[in-house]
Amino acid sequence: MSNKQSEIKNIINSLSDFEKELENIKNQAIVKKSELIKITKTNSEKIKNEIIQETNTTKNDNIKKIVKENKSKANDIIKTGDNESKKLQTKIDSKFDTVVKLVIKRILEV
Repeated sequence: MSNKQSEIKNIINSLSDFEKELENIKNQAIVKKSELIKITKTNSEKIKNEIIQETNTTKNDNIKKIVKENKSKANDIIKTGDNESKKLQTKIDSKFDTVVKLVIKRILEV
């Protein structure tokens, strides 16, 4: 009987050791899981910040390009307006003497 008791005791000790080892593995898995979650959060935040930075850079570049294009268009519109204004002023100047003469003539006729 002593032999069987010894075997049972060995089995119980082996199972106890196995249970302790499983508990250690479980604890290590929990630690690794926590580390993995922390690393994932850190990397996600880093990637998010990089994406935001790239997006802001692209946005600023696009705004600069649009402003430059619109300044060019505005300058073209201003030049066209100036040219039209000069043409109109030339027409006004060329007709002014004629109009003055007509007004004087009408006044004198009255």
